[in-house]
Amino acid sequence: MIRIPFYKCEFTKETDPLMARVRDSFLDGGAKVRRTLGNAIERGQLPATLNIDRAITLLHVQMTGLLYTWLLLPDSFDLDAEAADFVDCYLASLRQCPTLAGRTAAPAS
Repeated sequence: MIRIPFYKCEFTKETDPLMARVRDSFLDGGAKVRRTLGNAIERGQLPATLNIDRAITLLHVQMTGLLYTWLLLPDSFDLDAEAADFVDCYLASLRQCPTLAGRTAAPAS
């Protein structure tokens, strides 16, 4: 049911080819991100212990949420003005977040 408001359509047998194309594009994008993150690790720009699968999922989650919020409430923030900061936040999380960088998270206090 959540797909209908999110995608503004219902996926049925007739829309299977469209969904397959969306899925293929999603997977292709993930493969490109995987290569990019791998290159950054090789260059020492990201931790060698980075959990790449989790980093890719986090990127998809953040981008989906960002675009959904912006489409729903376009006046709530200036996407053009803040886009670079959102990218910086994502990249900083890849370098610093213990659960992304393969380190153990600090115990909760």
